[in-house]
Amino acid sequence: MQNRHVFGSVKTRVMGCLMALCMVAMTAVPAVALAAPQNGWDVVGGERYWFDDGVMARDKQVYDPRTDAWYWFDADGTMARDKDVYIPVSNEDRSRGKWVRYDADGHMVKGEDFRYGGWYYFDPVTGEM
Repeated sequence: MQNRHVFGSVKTRVMGCLMALCMVAMTAVPAVALAAPQNGWDVVGGERYWFDDGVMARDKQVYDPRTDAWYWFDADGTMARDKDVYIPVSNEDRSRGKWVRYDADGHMVKGEDFRYGGWYYFDPVTGEM
């Protein structure tokens, strides 16, 4: 009688472990699905983000050769749209830099642009206002 009790106890433990493993396997999300891209674009919650070596671009200007366009990413990593941005020469020297504008698609504006009731000119190469 004692052997049946011990066997039942082991059987119960094994079944419990198998059920727990099955539950974990069914609810687990592959790590690949959650990982950010190593380099390039990713869309999260409707916002576009840029990654360099797996690190989100923040307070940074980025050139995308596929679109042949420059983009600005704010401190929270979101892409600037319809926005004027001051880009300093460096973080150490923020007194020197340039003003640039990004359009509704996030592209740096170059050439002429009509906004705020007037025309503005941006360098065709650097985008500087």
